[in-house]
Amino acid sequence: ALSDALQKLQGLEQDFAAASQKPLADQPLADLRAGYERVAATPNLTEMAKRIAESRLATLKFRADARDQLAADAAARAANMGKLTAQQAEHDEIRQNLKRAEMTLYAVVGVVRPSSLQVARTPIYRVTDPQDGRTLAYVWGTDPKVAAGEGRFVGVRGSVKTDPRFNFKVVTPTAVDPIDPANLNVAYAAETVPPSLQPKGATATTVTPEQ
Repeated sequence: ALSDALQKLQGLEQDFAAASQKPLADQPLADLRAGYERVAATPNLTEMAKRIAESRLATLKFRADARDQLAADAAARAANMGKLTAQQAEHDEIRQNLKRAEMTLYAVVGVVRPSSLQVARTPIYRVTDPQDGRTLAYVWGTDPKVAAGEGRFVGVRGSVKTDPRFNFKVVTPTAVDPIDPANLNVAYAAETVPPSLQPKGATATTVTPEQ
């Protein structure tokens, strides 16, 4: 079922993050790959979930290839220590390629603008479409980087909930990063993307913008 697949994807994302903290040789790449393949094969999977699964599969394949290459290099280095300098340079290149292959995922991306809303003296900001200023989500101003990002295009990571007091989507931020919108869907992906930056045929949920 679609709901089961989305729940599985959330668990895989947690496992992926935990695995990424381990040395490459200790990462359960085969198990993660099998999990993401099952999610990707789910009928009627949302476009965002499909994009995440495909991105992770590409990264896992890259990591598996890199791990095999590193193992082969280690064996060659043991056989011929004279090649150590050249092999170290190759290792560094592989690690740099691995870093570039990672896609950063955000809850929402857009331009930070002030909001007239306030709860218990906690300021709230809007993340908006850079083209028309429509609100994509609200963000609690609990992180100084939210206010510092005002007027800039940012990616916001954190938990997303619909606040029952106001019936709108609010992000509790764990990270706020200035990003280049030109790299969206290349270096970055997001659950909520400005309609003006989405591929043709895609849709996004927005809330009524403040006047």
